[in-house]
Order: sequence, then structure tokens, then C-alpha cells
Amino acid sequence: MSKLFNTFKLFYLLSLIFFISIIYSTKAISIDSLTPGDNFPDACTVSTTGVITITSNDDCTIQPDQQNITFYQVDFCTAAPTAPTTTSNIIKNSCSTFFKNENGAEITVEYQNGTAIGTNSDYSRLPYKTFTHAIITMDAVFKFKSTMNFASASVMDARRVGGAQTTCVTKETNYTGNIRWGFSVFDGSGQDQFDFGTIECGDNLTPQFVSVGINTLGDLESITNNCRSSARFSGTSSFVDVYSVTSNGNLVNGSSGGAGCVNEGAGTISRIVGIVPVTLKVNRRTVGFQVEYNNKNGMLLDFSDFVSTSPFTLISIGTSYFDMSIEAVQRGRAGCSTGDWC
Repeated sequence: MSKLFNTFKLFYLLSLIFFISIIYSTKAISIDSLTPGDNFPDACTVSTTGVITITSNDDCTIQPDQQNITFYQVDFCTAAPTAPTTTSNIIKNSCSTFFKNENGAEITVEYQNGTAIGTNSDYSRLPYKTFTHAIITMDAVFKFKSTMNFASASVMDARRVGGAQTTCVTKETNYTGNIRWGFSVFDGSGQDQFDFGTIECGDNLTPQFVSVGINTLGDLESITNNCRSSARFSGTSSFVDVYSVTSNGNLVNGSSGGAGCVNEGAGTISRIVGIVPVTLKVNRRTVGFQVEYNNKNGMLLDFSDFVSTSPFTLISIGTSYFDMSIEAVQRGRAGCSTGDWC
């Protein structure tokens, strides 16, 4: 039995870069759908105490117990930058770098809280200007750790042994490098799917960190079977463009079977870059920025397509809706240093 684990199901994480509501902003961008033709999964039915009710094998989203992401760079621009191509980088002629860490700064995302990114030395003062676009560069691998409690014994992991369960936890995958990639096709038994998956169900289990990698930005293209190295997300009042880029900053060549479109691997993908329309006014009273994260639906539960009755087979987790807000903080606000997150 084989199954295609594609990033359309696993990597709605890119909403992180796409919802930025900024003080002084004239618009808020909320993500409705990925164009063309793709739809977001629904949120799972979750009680106020965090118990999940599952009635079908439809994938759905929940808030993870812990989620870590790595930032490399944040730029603000006074005009739209030019998108990368397979032979050129993003052109940032009108941009100023606000944050940069070549080694990456990993943070733990906390729901409705702000987590400082990196250290003071990673930041540069912005000029007094009105910025219209942000460029956010992140690592292509995200981390999760979670325990999932279900309202009834309605789930099993891929081994399909031991009966229906009410509790599942994240577990490390046996894929090369212990990273579960979005575009992954394999044949094998239920045990094989369990080994390569990121879910274990049962009692008295301890959750492990799971690394989830992006190797295509959505479903493989239906006609060519190419990996998607660019995608446009639809917001309330504008579009947001996302790109997978190589280590030299060029757009990944996602041709099917090529070095940039690799089953169960990164291929030539090094970073994920989002270009976000914003309206951000920085003046002499601006002393920093406050960020707040919203990952209430930040983790996807990936169920087997081949088991349509309870107990359903939960194979893996993936990344889902994620957003953040950035507020320009003015002089006089306690605890905020110039040119930094507050």
C-alpha cells in the first residue's frame, strides 16, 4: 500500500508569514485559501479542556503543545521586491534588514504571547520610512511536540494493533535525518508506515519532538507532477507570495525528478521566504516592535485515506494555520529597546 504525503496537507504553516496585522496599518491580511484550487482543512472539534472528537478520517487542525520555528532574516521594504527566479535572488533595492542571524534563531511559539527572536546583536535600526512589504526568511524544517487526547477510543496508529485508543503522542520519524518531509511516497506494511510516521497511540507514552520539512509548497502539480516552489495565498485584501529557495537564494527548480523535487528529502530547498504586504510607519518615536503569535490551529492531524470507519488511522502530524501580529511600539513603553522585539 502506498500513500502520497504531500505538503498541501502538511504545510499550511506558511500562514505564519501571511497574517500580519500591524499598528498604523490600513489593512489586515487573513488567510482564506491557497490559490489555485486548494482548500484549507477544518479545525478539529476540540473541547475547552483540549479533548478532541473525531468522527471521520478527514484531516483537521489543533493547537500543538509546543511548536518551534527558526528565523534567519526579516526585511522591511518601501516598495514591492522582485520575486526570485531559478537564476536570480529576490531583488531588495528598496529594503532595509531589521533582523539577521546566519545560523538561525530558533524560538518556541507561544499562543497569544510574544517570544523574542535572537539577541540584540541580530538587529539593525530601521530608517524613518513607511514600509509597504515585509520579507520573512525561515528554515524549511519546523518542530512539534504534543499529546492528543480523544473523547472516545476512535483512533489507532499505523500499526493497527492493540485496539482503539484515546491517547496519541508525537514520535520521531525514522526517515533519513529524522525529518518527515511533506512530499513522501513509500510502499510498505503498517509497521513501515508507523516507523516513517510521527504518531504513536497508547497509554503512558511520552511525546517526542517531531521535525517536519517542506519540500513542496502545496500539492504536486497535477499535470507535470512538479513540486511547487512558489505559491500565492489569498488574504482578505491582498495576496501573499511564498517561495522555496536554494542555499544561494535562487528559486528552487521544482521539475519532477529533478534535484529540487525529491521524494522523502529536501532536494535543493534551503529556506522558505514570504513577501507580505504591510503598512508600517517607523518614525522618531518608534523604539521597537512587539510580536504576538497565534497557533491555535497550528498542527495538522494527518489521517489515512484508506480507513474510513472508526477507529481511524492517525499516521502523522503536519503544520497548519499559523499567524503572527507585529506592533510598532512608541517611545515611553517600558521594557522595549531600540530596534528590537519587545
